[in-house]
Amino acid sequence: AIFLCLFETAAGNRPPFISASISWGISSCSAKPRALSAQARAVDRVLFEPQTTIERLKAAKLDGVLIARGAVGNPWIYTGLHAVLKGEPAPPPPGLAEQAAVMRKHFEMVCRLYAPIKAVWYFRKFLTRYCRLHPQRKQVQKSLLAASSEAELFATIDKWYINQ
Repeated sequence: AIFLCLFETAAGNRPPFISASISWGISSCSAKPRALSAQARAVDRVLFEPQTTIERLKAAKLDGVLIARGAVGNPWIYTGLHAVLKGEPAPPPPGLAEQAAVMRKHFEMVCRLYAPIKAVWYFRKFLTRYCRLHPQRKQVQKSLLAASSEAELFATIDKWYINQ
């Protein structure tokens, strides 16, 4: 089985197990035996659109796709992929209220691992990804990243996502 690995690299660097240069065109690359046992296909960008992901999957005649950072701040990609694979259109992007609910739930899960103050700092790395779907992304991102407590974070989420 051959899978499309969707991963994101910083400044064009590739993970250490990829031994060949990868271009946006889907191409084969050899991997060290310890990291991957068979030939892998990879791209150096994350695909965020279900339709595009499935088109690449079919065009390259791959058996599957691994979603990694493409789902960070965008858990709705799974619903979209499921619909497109069934031959249905991808659902519309989530509304602001749904985005707010998912962010709150995600933060609550982070709080199970960290004290609330540390959780706010840790959660910031996810906030920028969630903001991508908001029509006023830059302003929302700036406001959310300024939150320094759970109460401030939830108040900011409510301001930008619920009270719009």
